Amino acid sequence: MILIVSPNLAVDQTVYVDHLVAGQIHRSRSTRREPGGKGVNVARVLTTLGIPCLLTGFVGGPQGEFISQRLKEERISFTPCWIQNESRTCYLLVDEERLQQTVVNEPGPEISADESASLVSLFRKELGSVKWLIFTGTLPPGMRSGFYAELISMAQKAGKRALLDCSGVALRPATQARPFMLKINHVEAASLIETPVGNAEQAVRAAGALQAEFSAMVMITLGAAGAVLASDDHRYLFVPPAIQARNTVGSGDAALSGVVAALTQGLPIEELGKLAMAAGAANALHGGGHCTKNEIDQLKTQVQCRQMDL
Repeated sequence: MILIVSPNLAVDQTVYVDHLVAGQIHRSRSTRREPGGKGVNVARVLTTLGIPCLLTGFVGGPQGEFISQRLKEERISFTPCWIQNESRTCYLLVDEERLQQTVVNEPGPEISADESASLVSLFRKELGSVKWLIFTGTLPPGMRSGFYAELISMAQKAGKRALLDCSGVALRPATQARPFMLKINHVEAASLIETPVGNAEQAVRAAGALQAEFSAMVMITLGAAGAVLASDDHRYLFVPPAIQARNTVGSGDAALSGVVAALTQGLPIEELGKLAMAAGAANALHGGGHCTKNEIDQLKTQVQCRQMDL
């Protein structure tokens, strides 16, 4: 079982339009309203891959009721941590003509100290029944920046392995807790090591630096160019197949799902990277963690892998 800790859950409102022009009135082609947030995307893909997982995070008000009910309908195991304030909404405008996405994320509800402590208690309760943990997403307002770091330390003391994919104020403290794996995009990687990360060669060097300082395994994603994965003394570049991406929101989360799915199955590093890239590409066909196992399986055969040791 995999426990996914994602405090800042949301309702995602996606609107598809023919051609988005700032300052103009548009008529949507279609809309989609569903539970969202990085943890939801991860849980969707893991469920698609048949990997048992449990998601937890804050929910509140009618929005929280909607999230909880819809996750149940999707057969995603979810243990909510209820709060007084309303769960946030995130807005996604998809330009169908140019295949571009414009995202507006609310910061999230204010979390009290008691509510934060409730999530820690829930975490302690579930910790004994899981082997792998995923910490993902931003922290809502009111939460201390070291929240993830504290939970990662607790997990390590319990002999569990933690994977981290977060941003904002929580990133540096959480990486300093030395999770088993750090999944990060090239912009976040550059901010941690204070060195530009704009291509595969720079990502290889950055992955080595991050490995030495923060984590045994590091994946740096480079968008459509793929990802660099550092494990032990080896560096690999994985390049996904060329596809017509309709909605790339959640592709990084899908890639993380592929990583943890491969880890739980004991797959070699080359297969791990291919599964991660295939899951990310499959997500880009739909967005929001939506894809099929058949799509992932087919795309996996087209992922390129190249050793990049320097």
